[in-house]
Amino acid sequence: GLYTNQTISTMVGYGWQTSEGLRLTTELDYRWERASKLNLRASEIVHDKGAKYSGLGITLSAQFSTLKAAETYSKHGLHARISATLRPSFLSNYKHNLWQLSTTLGYYQPLWRGALLATELYAEHQPHYTPWILRLNIGLWQHMRGYYPSRYNGNTLMGGQVELHQHIWQGIVAAVWGGFGTVTSINDPLAWYKILPDYGAGIRYYTTPTSALHIDFGFGRQSHNILVGLDQRF
Repeated sequence: GLYTNQTISTMVGYGWQTSEGLRLTTELDYRWERASKLNLRASEIVHDKGAKYSGLGITLSAQFSTLKAAETYSKHGLHARISATLRPSFLSNYKHNLWQLSTTLGYYQPLWRGALLATELYAEHQPHYTPWILRLNIGLWQHMRGYYPSRYNGNTLMGGQVELHQHIWQGIVAAVWGGFGTVTSINDPLAWYKILPDYGAGIRYYTTPTSALHIDFGFGRQSHNILVGLDQRF
């Protein structure tokens, strides 16, 4: 059912370029989130404590990249990132220490002139006692764009996608993609029918070589979505 989600977050970070291609980063963030106007059935499942959270998180990450610019709006190489986040109970309103592990592996390959093929695999995991409001979601800006967040959630998320970019004229780039994703929990084992498809198309207008105004039309299983933003897709 429908509900209202309110979020306030802020983050500061610092990174070290330890060697060519390797970067270490530490981040400190504050997150306040609350879900309200849940229907009776949802309230029984989520419980009041699972519908709100306030606290600080500390993230450490390592990023390795061999990416090189091939031409305007194109690149080639490997990009990998692994991160760990800890949300201590004494810095939050929740009784448990919360943690999350995330990893991403991407590869970028130029094809014919103006074309770029980008592939990506990703996975995330968190403990089963994570409150509902912080659970992993299918339906993100970068991943599974055919779904809206919170329709499918759990404690383990896995997926992958392939996206083709074609430079058309000046800063205009067209994109099509296809992918899959699944999210499960300790009481909800993985099955083939829980692997969700995702596909779509979009257009980007690059204001700089790394930042673009984009419009994406995403489709999934009994789902569709329109996303508009100003940032960089994977």
